[in-house]
Amino acid sequence: MKIKKCGVFIAFLLVFCFSFSVSAEAETDVLLGKKPYLDFEFSRVPNEPSSMNITDADKMSDYDLRSDTFYYDLGRNYSISKVLLEARTSTGNPNALVLNLYDANKNRIYSSGQKEFIFPYNGYNNAPFLPMEKKYDYNNVRYVTVGGSVRVRYVKLFGESYIPSVSGIKGVSDINDISFSWSNPSDDSYRGVKIFKDNSLIVTLGSSDSSYKVQELEADKSYKFRFISLYEENGQIKESKAIEKEEKTLVDPKKIPPSSVTDLKANSTDKSVKLTWKNPKDKVLKGVTLFQDNKKIAETDVKEVFEVDNLKPKTEYGFGVVVVDENGNSSKLTSVKATTLAPVLNPPEGVQATVQNGGLIIAWDRINSQFLKGYNVYVDGKKVNDTLLTSNRLNLKGLENDKSYKIQVSAINVDDVEGKKSEVVTESPSEKAITIDYDEVKIPFSPLDLLTSSISLLALLGGFVLLSIAIIWFKPLKELIVKAARRERDKK
Repeated sequence: MKIKKCGVFIAFLLVFCFSFSVSAEAETDVLLGKKPYLDFEFSRVPNEPSSMNITDADKMSDYDLRSDTFYYDLGRNYSISKVLLEARTSTGNPNALVLNLYDANKNRIYSSGQKEFIFPYNGYNNAPFLPMEKKYDYNNVRYVTVGGSVRVRYVKLFGESYIPSVSGIKGVSDINDISFSWSNPSDDSYRGVKIFKDNSLIVTLGSSDSSYKVQELEADKSYKFRFISLYEENGQIKESKAIEKEEKTLVDPKKIPPSSVTDLKANSTDKSVKLTWKNPKDKVLKGVTLFQDNKKIAETDVKEVFEVDNLKPKTEYGFGVVVVDENGNSSKLTSVKATTLAPVLNPPEGVQATVQNGGLIIAWDRINSQFLKGYNVYVDGKKVNDTLLTSNRLNLKGLENDKSYKIQVSAINVDDVEGKKSEVVTESPSEKAITIDYDEVKIPFSPLDLLTSSISLLALLGGFVLLSIAIIWFKPLKELIVKAARRERDKK
């Protein structure tokens, strides 16, 4: 176990050290040990050997520039990420160290100017050496200058080998194409660029090309592009890291759907629903498509009203409206739910009034409907029931005898909608009429009593019935009975 643990530790240590060394090598002090010159032609050098102190990274040695400017050739192009320096003023005034970066064509890429690295004056011999740091992101740096009335201990410039690559890639999208433009690197080793679309190479361009239009693309679609620059090194063509760019083509105006309808409303009856809405104004419309419970039921010309018929009463339906423009594009569905009403019921038939002493018993035929909620009874046009009636009769009391009354009955559905009144039935209460409490009238016997009585009666009459049948159908018995009857008559 100890050997295994030791092995794992050693492996981890090796990986750590290797990773550290790789990262350390990735960015180094590119100015380290570089020889200073006094001109950009690199023909004159300083007389003092201590002039090398600026780039030797030795914190204990220094060099007084005395307003001179040193020129350095890095030997190749680099990408610069950071500068570390330490210096102090070398006069009786605050002074600045001026750092300039140039490309291979000696075009200045960056200058710190007189404000970036300023060193204060605290007395010539008391002015401290101040360390300073600045992060950069500059590419294609070949030459460096350091100047100013300052005494410098060191200037460290960190970076890595520059790989020439296109920059500033811009894409301008259209419906079916995307136009790209970019800046080519100012480097003699640059040879061109490859362009990939969704991992497929579409073109290889030369070093003088700085734009390209990708055509035959789909509208309203995102594409991923990669740009890989080509450069020559030691007679071989090499590739830079890919620069990724994502662009989206424009939407085809002819394929942009119209906006949805607004203010969709539904007005229901028991068998139909009337739909109304407002059409959008952003596109030229061609027609309207209507849906019922997610099924298309109609296609019409441009309108803002439609009535759906042949529906079931008291049923919920879902309706939708879609408008279609002149290019055949459909809007999003606008939907509404509606419940049809219960049908208005016809008045009951068979209305009749039974005369009572001081009253009338009103009766009518029941309405057989699932939508019936109850009845109202009217006498001389006025409703006489306080609550809705659920039976088909009403015992009216307290009426005046011999006075004519007009009776009507109406039906109310489950939506509390009252139908028409029945035809008028006229009747008058009478003192001579037999008063019956209608609700207390009962049948004097039950069906069971009727059955029991019928059986008892049949038992009593059964013998006589059988005897009659025997007499009719058995002739000797009939003759015997006749002879006996004659003898009794002769005796008398």
